[in-house]
Amino acid sequence: MKNVLEICLILFLTLVMTNCSGDKAESICTPDAIQDCICTADGEGVQTCSEDGTGWQDCKCKVVNVNSDGSDGGSVSDDKDTEGNDSAFDAVTLTVSASPANLTADGHSTSIITAIITDAKGNPVINGTTCNFSTNDGELSALTATTTQGVATVTYTAPNYVPSGGSTTITAETTNSIKNSTVMTLIGSQIDSISLAASLTSLPADGTSTANIIATVSAPGGSSAPDGTTVTFSIYKFSVPDTSGGSITSSVNTSAW
Repeated sequence: MKNVLEICLILFLTLVMTNCSGDKAESICTPDAIQDCICTADGEGVQTCSEDGTGWQDCKCKVVNVNSDGSDGGSVSDDKDTEGNDSAFDAVTLTVSASPANLTADGHSTSIITAIITDAKGNPVINGTTCNFSTNDGELSALTATTTQGVATVTYTAPNYVPSGGSTTITAETTNSIKNSTVMTLIGSQIDSISLAASLTSLPADGTSTANIIATVSAPGGSSAPDGTTVTFSIYKFSVPDTSGGSITSSVNTSAW
């Protein structure tokens, strides 16, 4: 009887141990989720949840370049982890958008340019990833911006002229040469009114005397038309173009006095 009890106890313990060892590990995070972490070098980084959700991977750190005088070098690299190994957080995809995507070419209308950068897993790249911006027409608030949750933004200001084709391209590029762009449509400024004045009200008909004709061009709301707006002048007699009564510069561009 004692032997039978011992055998039953051994079988029971074996079954218990087998069931325990077969339990799945507890999930503590969402697979592939990303969270901020503190690097061993006392810097900021991110870490990714494992594919089975049972734990967080090693912290991937940013490496800040330092000038020879000890000042901040201004560029950030996210390609190393705490042991100096290559990181899985390099930029892979880059999308660029403008809001709004149409502006009046008046020299002061603005649009927000947004670059969204993700890694090979579709997650936002590490905070502080550098993105460079460029354009041929207009101005950018900065040529370089860094990401927060994978997003970098700059402000675009329209030029005071309409470029050839009526649009310009704004390009964003990461430090590992991932590049994309968006098109900004630029529309000529609307003109509300034009007033004329002459520096002299009369001239001798001697073929050499001159007077300045001043055109004041206004946009809707009373503001001045943007510099560079083209104004065309003509001499009319009885509502018909006529050059017998003198000559005039046919076309000039507006500018501030």
